[in-house]
Parts: sequence; structure tokens; C-alpha cells
Amino acid sequence: MSSLSILSQFPELRSSVDFAVEISKELDLELVVSPYLDERIMENIIKEMEYKYADLFRQYKYSKDKFVEKVLEKDGRKTYEQNMLRFPYYGIPFSGTTKVRITEKGAIPSRAVMREGTFRLSFLNYDSYSTLEKRVQEKEEDDIKVTFQDEKIINFDRKRSIFIEPNLVTKLLSSKENVEATLWISPKTVLMLPMIGMNVYSDNSLVITRENDDIRFKIEKGKATRDDVISGNTVSLEEKARIYYDFKAKKNLQKENIINGLIAKLP
Repeated sequence: MSSLSILSQFPELRSSVDFAVEISKELDLELVVSPYLDERIMENIIKEMEYKYADLFRQYKYSKDKFVEKVLEKDGRKTYEQNMLRFPYYGIPFSGTTKVRITEKGAIPSRAVMREGTFRLSFLNYDSYSTLEKRVQEKEEDDIKVTFQDEKIINFDRKRSIFIEPNLVTKLLSSKENVEATLWISPKTVLMLPMIGMNVYSDNSLVITRENDDIRFKIEKGKATRDDVISGNTVSLEEKARIYYDFKAKKNLQKENIINGLIAKLP
């Protein structure tokens, strides 16, 4: 059963599922939002990893991080984007046009590097732009805007940072690294953005254009073939290693628990 078929059974997610289906037709995308929620992709990832790395799991099953490290080492790779600042809160597209690079494929809401344009940094997520702006005006949300070019900060407007740790904001604004945040627009897009993430390769670019609460999306770079999506080839080796470890270690991967965790994140 596909990701969205499972998610459509939950009333809280129905409008998000409908919007994801609408965008999938518009952009010609496979209807998947997470490898953890799609049996076909999970089976393909487990089969691939079992063939290549079963011996490493037997050696390092005592530590997930160690196992992932050894998988990447065997393949001659480093941990994904070591020189990246991982901002734990929300990056919300603010200017008329923004660009992002979606990173973690299993994350709902999506994680993304902010590439171009101006973004609001927020402590919480909101049901609409108008609600966000109302909270900012009422001083119930931080007032921080950051502008990016080529994945680097080129300007910022920090009027108030109370809820997000001030030291973290200072570190981010002075950073020369790429900045990854939880990408948020509205509850309606909470499944659509991970779906796009699953349908693009690691080197991707998503253009987001908006006028008030009206949002449009375009995959500028990195769109994957349907076969590669189902084969799990859009999922990074690091993410595959974590999925494989969880599967072999019999971690709690019940779909209902994953979905309930997602619902709890909605505003």
C-alpha cells in the first residue's frame, strides 16, 4: 500500500493528502512521502542493504551511529553535509520567490537547505501566513527574516528573538555554512513537500512562488525517474543505513505510530 493511501485513512490528514495528489498530477510525481510508509521502497532498500552491508550490521549492531559511519566509510563517503548548520526550528518562505534544496527524505515535515530568497525563522508552525504575521505583530512569535543567495546568508533583519534561543540565532546569522531548517508553509503542504523530496535526487532545487497564501511549486533541478523513486535511489546512503539498522534491530516502525507522531506536529 502506498504512503498516501495509508495516510488518507486519517481524517486530520485528508486535506493534506488531497493536495499532495493534486500536485503529484501537476508535476507528474510518484505518490510516496516517506520510505518508512511505503512497502515497495522499504523492501528495495532492505534488499539492497542486506546484500551489501549485512556483515557490517553483525559487527556494529550495538551502535546505530557506528554502523552508519562504517557503511559510509566502506562506500568511500562522508556523513552527509558535515559543513551544514542544522537549525531545529522552522524556515518559512517569505519573499515572492524562494528556492530550497530538500534534504532528509524520511522527514515529515520536510527538512531543507534554504537556497535563495527571504525566509522567516519561527519557533512554531502555523495554519497560514496571515496567522503567522498576526502572531509576529502581537509579539507572540519571533521576528527574524533571513535572505539567502547560493545557499549562503547575504542579509538579515532581526527585530526580536525571544522564543528561539538567542545564542542559536546569533550563531545562525553569523554562519558561513549552508543552513538547513524544517520547511513549513501550511498544514496543507505537510505531505506534498516530502512527496516532492522523495521524487528528487540529492542535488535538487525546488522553486516556491507565493502571493499571500497562494503558493506555486516548480522542480527546477533533480527530478527523478519513477523507477528510481520506487527503487529507493532518491534516498541517500546515510538514510538507507539508518532505515536498515532500524529494521534489523527491530525498532518500532509501525506505520500508525509514525503517522500519529506526524499528526501531533500539526498546528
